[in-house]
Amino acid sequence: RDFTINTIIMDKDKNILDLLNAKPDLNKKIIKTVGNPRYRLKEDSLRILRAIRFATILNFDIDPKTRIYIKRYSNLLKTLSKNRVKQELDKIFINSNKEKGIKLLIELKLDKILNLEKIKDIVPCNDLIGIWTQANVDNIYPFSKVEKEHMKEIRELLAQDIHDKYNIYKYGLYISTVAYQIKKESISKLNKIYNNLPIHQPKEINIKTIDIANTLNKKPGIYLKEILNDIEKKIVYNKLSNDEESIKKYILDNYKKES
Repeated sequence: RDFTINTIIMDKDKNILDLLNAKPDLNKKIIKTVGNPRYRLKEDSLRILRAIRFATILNFDIDPKTRIYIKRYSNLLKTLSKNRVKQELDKIFINSNKEKGIKLLIELKLDKILNLEKIKDIVPCNDLIGIWTQANVDNIYPFSKVEKEHMKEIRELLAQDIHDKYNIYKYGLYISTVAYQIKKESISKLNKIYNNLPIHQPKEINIKTIDIANTLNKKPGIYLKEILNDIEKKIVYNKLSNDEESIKKYILDNYKKES
């Protein structure tokens, strides 16, 4: 076992056996390597992150001697695959006690080793992708195509007005929720805005592109995208009723001369 607290066992008669005197560490809430940390951490440097993970999840402290060798052998983390490192960091970042884990990573000077230089400025949020978005290490750690797209969209929204109705509509509730958490804004306020939107996706607009073309007595073309975007924004901002008759009238009043 990596740590003493994981060495307590039970025999077939349900007797608890503490062969390595782990109960005192458990009672003191201490994470300590089995044997000398100098050798245990060199054997497998992933134990460095596992120590932080256990301390985070259990809200335990790390044994002073173990801390010393975590700092001393932190460079060994560079030999690990980014996938293995990310798996451990995911478990730290997703935990409700993540602030302790982040604090430990900084205290033990692992942030630079792990390319997490921005970790000091991370705003803890309930979403794992929200944490990784702020870390800004998309090209260093392995993420899926969907995860990368989500991080890109979160950053885009954070650079704009997150309270704007059209931005909330455009990026959707998930991306908006993460952005609101990072900005420490009211989620209930966001939900109210989102729930009161007249539409939540383009397919809910009560007119089709072919109907727009027919209304203008024109052949379909790229011009339809611009008109549809305009209609979409007007509806979202409650400046246009989402019914076919009102939309057609708006098109004739604003685009007939152009045609």
